[in-house]
Amino acid sequence: MAGNRDLSNLELMPIDMQKKIISRIARHSRRAVRNLLAAEPQYPPLTVHPRAALQRYQSLMENCLASGNLQAHYVRGIQQYFHHQNINGGLLHLQIAAEGSYENAVYLYGVIMLAKGETAIGQAMLDTLGWRQSKNRADRCWRRVKRSLHGIRVTRLESYMTAYRNTRETIACHRDNIHERCDTCYYYKQLTKHCNINRTLHARQSHKRIGVTRIETTTDNQRIVGLSIPNAAVKTVLQGIITKTFLM
Repeated sequence: MAGNRDLSNLELMPIDMQKKIISRIARHSRRAVRNLLAAEPQYPPLTVHPRAALQRYQSLMENCLASGNLQAHYVRGIQQYFHHQNINGGLLHLQIAAEGSYENAVYLYGVIMLAKGETAIGQAMLDTLGWRQSKNRADRCWRRVKRSLHGIRVTRLESYMTAYRNTRETIACHRDNIHERCDTCYYYKQLTKHCNINRTLHARQSHKRIGVTRIETTTDNQRIVGLSIPNAAVKTVLQGIITKTFLM
């Protein structure tokens, strides 16, 4: 696991510098890229920002794909499926990455299959993340997928809403509470998140514009902070405050 090991010299470099180094290597040698990826199995930059590779790093991407790199298939799958709306081509790349057990792709391919009405395939994919024992692994994948889709417009297909409505009709337990997920409603809640991902991404972008407008220190050394919160983010921020208050 990346969190249990020391970072390499490459990983300690700024992300843009990492990309330039590997892109230059890719121009000259497919084998060198393969060796580098084997030595740096957690190399993350383009999986975090697939949009960055739409116009740049083409040599890197092609060499990684030719080498069978699962992260490259995940990135290309996102580009094709969401940005270019090449559904079949994008799904093929995501399937390759998912069947190779690249976790982000396992999650994303699984929820897409649920959204397309391929329930058995989608559920089987999500089951490999062991959510019945602990939801942490799948939740980490969901957070990473959201980062990967940042800046990419996700089209909500009609088939998504059809699958959502059909699934919702079968749910009797806390169907409107996205945070409560039992064995009965887990798949439905993950499908709901996917169908509403544009709203989630928009809120995430809005939060980046929250600014500190005033800081004062009282006579008893308490700090009072004033914030400027965009209208689009107010509801989500309040929900977060309420949730945190209950958890304290």
